[in-house]
Amino acid sequence: MIVVDRNTTFIGSFNLDPRSVDINTEVGLLIDSPELAEQVIAYMNIGTRPSDSYRLELEKDDKDQARHATSRNSG
Repeated sequence: MIVVDRNTTFIGSFNLDPRSVDINTEVGLLIDSPELAEQVIAYMNIGTRPSDSYRLELEKDDKDQARHATSRNSG
């Protein structure tokens, strides 16, 4: 989802990369609605709070093996 100028919202599968532009078949909606834009912003603000996020940590051992760990409350 992308919100532009708190007015227009894009919702779809399109990624901002050359593959999505030139190769893949993507679908998206461009919606002109300040009300929807505000709802999306509010939803994203809640969903990206540090208390609801994970922090990724990478640890390497002597054998060049990696262990990925996540922890709650990364803020």
